Formats: sequence, structure tokens, C-alpha cells
Amino acid sequence: YQKMETRVKDLEGELSTTRKQYDEAKANAITIGAKLNQAEKELQGLRNQHADAVAQ
Repeated sequence: YQKMETRVKDLEGELSTTRKQYDEAKANAITIGAKLNQAEKELQGLRNQHADAVAQ
């Protein structure tokens, strides 16, 4: 019974740690996604400016 209680506590701790890691990774992914979108928009804008300059 003692072993089982210890295992339950270990698993609860592991679950808590893993949840925190997951939440951090999710937040990082959201941040990286936003940066990626911003960079893609900026790149598209520069391509459009370049195309306009070449056309003139």
C-alpha cells in the first residue's frame, strides 16, 4: 500500500510538471506562430514593393 501511495504521488508530480511543460510549449508555439505570420506579411509587402519598382 505504501508503494502505491508513493507511486500515486510520483505520478501526480510528473503530471503537474508535464502539464506546465505543455502549457509553456503551447505558449511558445503561439508566439512563434505570430512571429511567423508577421514575417510572412512583411516579406509579401516587400515583394509587392519590389514588383511595383520593377514595373515602373
